[in-house]
Amino acid sequence: MIRGYIYLISFTDTNDIYIGQTKQKNISIRFKQHKQNYGAVYEYVCYKLNNDWCKVCIDIIDSFDMDEDLTHSLNHPLNIVDEN
Repeated sequence: MIRGYIYLISFTDTNDIYIGQTKQKNISIRFKQHKQNYGAVYEYVCYKLNNDWCKVCIDIIDSFDMDEDLTHSLNHPLNIVDEN
């Protein structure tokens, strides 16, 4: 079974956030990839936070079986729909 994850990365000094998703078997592998030399999160931490990963918080918002019906995600409390 492969799990999918939706996660939130927040930056304590700037109050900015990044919401990501992954289909990795192991979520910690994805977090390690963010610390490697590529991607928007890596560049943000290097240039805005002087490479201080202690100022980065990572939280899993949701996880699901990749074979599961994701219709319930449409009603997730974090899903914001613009009614205009």
